[in-house]
Amino acid sequence: MKAALACIFFATLLAGGCATYRDQPISPESGYAGLDARSLDDAGLRCLLEANGDAQAQWPQKQWGLRELTLAAFYYHPNLQLAQENILVAEAGVRTAGERPNPTLSVTPSYDFNPGNHGPWSPLVAFDIPIETAGKRKRRLEEAEQNTESARLAAVAAAWQVRSDVRSGLVDLAASERRSQLLNRRSELERQMVGRLRQRLAAGAIGTQDLAVQEVALAQAEADAAGALHQAATARANLAQALGLPLRALNDHEFAFALSEVPDEGTLVTADARRQAIVGRADVRAALADYAASQSALRLEVAKQYPDIHLGPGYSWNQQGEGESDAEIGLGLELPILNRNEGPIAEAEARRNQAAARFLAVQAKAMAEVDRAIAAYRASRNNLTALQSVASAQRDAERSAQARVREGEADPLDLLHADLEVNRAESAETDALAQLQQDIGALEAAVQSQFKP
Repeated sequence: MKAALACIFFATLLAGGCATYRDQPISPESGYAGLDARSLDDAGLRCLLEANGDAQAQWPQKQWGLRELTLAAFYYHPNLQLAQENILVAEAGVRTAGERPNPTLSVTPSYDFNPGNHGPWSPLVAFDIPIETAGKRKRRLEEAEQNTESARLAAVAAAWQVRSDVRSGLVDLAASERRSQLLNRRSELERQMVGRLRQRLAAGAIGTQDLAVQEVALAQAEADAAGALHQAATARANLAQALGLPLRALNDHEFAFALSEVPDEGTLVTADARRQAIVGRADVRAALADYAASQSALRLEVAKQYPDIHLGPGYSWNQQGEGESDAEIGLGLELPILNRNEGPIAEAEARRNQAAARFLAVQAKAMAEVDRAIAAYRASRNNLTALQSVASAQRDAERSAQARVREGEADPLDLLHADLEVNRAESAETDALAQLQQDIGALEAAVQSQFKP
């Protein structure tokens, strides 16, 4: 009996080192308060910028570019926090996969109603020590490590998506602000046109129909200017969403993006860059890691055909004089008679085939995205080149009109017409630049590489 009590006491001591549960409640109210309190003035964000050499001397800094905003999004965006937690879950899975099964302790006291010349109690203490065979632990570890690699690569892909969304939002904001400036200028030019035509109408030089047409053009220009303000407000809200910030966090800050800075085509579109993107993108490599994990899972199920061994050492003690004891050892294993793990093996093999098909689907998607981005970029570049030629011709015409007005060979109204044509050409050029920048961003996201202008 003393030996049994000692075993029980030893087991109790081991249990004393167990982890304990700690409650961590969350609520919609606390989540809202945390999200609403986020800002670009956060001290932790400043440390991140300084660590990457992007902090300005003045803090809180007023002007933010793509690089600084990308770091802010990495700091705040909930999708990246989720990706990081997924990595921690996968890493914990590696620890779980590497753990060896614990032995089992059992105590079986028995009582003899006819003890004879020895005591009635005869406890038996037995252990069950499982021994895994056929490399099952190694296969579990391989699968868990590949799952961890897949989680890390998924985090890289999520970071690229966040960066792409930030860039797109910043391009939209810069373009909408430029459009608003041009449309306000157009409204002012149309207003001057209406003023001059009213003077001519009063002098009897034109009819009311000519003035009415110009007044419609003025109303349209003012409506377009109001629409541009709406687009700018929407772009600002979209940028806040891409950063993982409330909209008010963007107040009192300026955001800069040079629409006219375009990388050279040779740095963007090469056969080698296309191939590297299709074989090396994070989502492609993550799908490949998933396939490797499915391979290890199949190996594990195949290994489970071979039963584990269970060693069963035991000890019994009875009460007689100084006490008598007996030691014994047993050997047990599962008999693979009714099944040889065929079902789980078939499932694992099907999942491996599924992972292979998913890998090909992801790679095909990557190829389509790269090809589509290249085609869109080239089309946008050609469109911009054509519109820049038009804008250049309109500026030449405007300068010619200015010279003719100075020499008295043209009416000031002609100069206003020329100014309006320049304004329209610059508006079209701005739209083309914005589209080109969006297509460059899509190409960067497709090949997961940042291009330098």
